[in-house]
Amino acid sequence: MTRGAKPVAQKRSAETRDRILQALERLLREQDFDQLSVSEIASEAGVSVGTVYRRFENKEAFLPQLVERLRERAAAKADAEPFLPGADLHETLSALCLEAW
Repeated sequence: MTRGAKPVAQKRSAETRDRILQALERLLREQDFDQLSVSEIASEAGVSVGTVYRRFENKEAFLPQLVERLRERAAAKADAEPFLPGADLHETLSALCLEAW
């Protein structure tokens, strides 16, 4: 399990965790992580602050979960099709990261 994230035993709990992470992703498109509060993330996800803390120990516990989600998306995209034929490694990785985000 990722450090700081609490175990998910039920499907509904996993869905709530995913909603919270999706809300965080939306907010990060507009603000820096340091500027966000747990209250803002909870509001964006449509859950209470207590619900957030039942799934994450603290705000920093979001980061490993978010990075893992982005890594999984990038891996799925890379496996699905060749990416940027003829591009160098830097161009390919940059495009892949942008696509995952």
